[in-house]
Amino acid sequence: MPDLEKHFHLKKESDADAKAAPKPLRKRKKHPVITDPLADAKTKTGLDFQNLQEAGDWKEFVTFHTTGEFSRLGKGYTQHCGPTAMTNLLCTLDKRKENPMVHSKTPAEIFEETASIGKRMLLYWNVKLLGFWGGSNAWFIYFYFRACMRRFGVKTQMAGFRLFTSPASAAKALEEGKILMLQLYHHRVYGSHLLVAYGIKRLMEPGGRIRTYLMLADGWGAYPRYLALEDIKVCGFCALKSP
Repeated sequence: MPDLEKHFHLKKESDADAKAAPKPLRKRKKHPVITDPLADAKTKTGLDFQNLQEAGDWKEFVTFHTTGEFSRLGKGYTQHCGPTAMTNLLCTLDKRKENPMVHSKTPAEIFEETASIGKRMLLYWNVKLLGFWGGSNAWFIYFYFRACMRRFGVKTQMAGFRLFTSPASAAKALEEGKILMLQLYHHRVYGSHLLVAYGIKRLMEPGGRIRTYLMLADGWGAYPRYLALEDIKVCGFCALKSP
């Protein structure tokens, strides 16, 4: 058999060549949303947990409207977790204590009004540039929140604002019966995302180890989702007391 390497001037790949060759880009690992805290705790620790405690005053009132529900309204919406979270909060407040300015509108009308407020105040941009830029401005979410509350005549008492805070601080506010407009930053599941947190769930395993989960209307699913406290590095929130 002819020496193909010599005939075609082929060169064998050396160890140095192999090291110098560009490696394929690693795909970013996708993490699932949490729908079952007990299953999530079992997966992460290998231990069996039991429900220990639920805290919060909003479970029976919370609403679960989603970004997909509103994405085709008007000329279409993108990066619209902010107006969606505002809509869920307003509808939840209305279920707790009826508000004529909210109750007389459909969720779609409430969403479009909150999106319009955000666009007028330059606090929400209905664009997605370069794959990431657009949506609600986290730095000014307090002003967006207050503008929407004023527009719909919501008089529920503001109970705190934190642009950056610890997840333990958010859990404490929920345990006190507050409802939160929760801002996540670079979370491994949600990225930078605005949603509603309305309570906490605590689990315990036989050895006494406790895990805490926030109860969410995350704007992605039309049913409760959960957020493991230890998965949050930093967050921010606007808090409201029960009316």
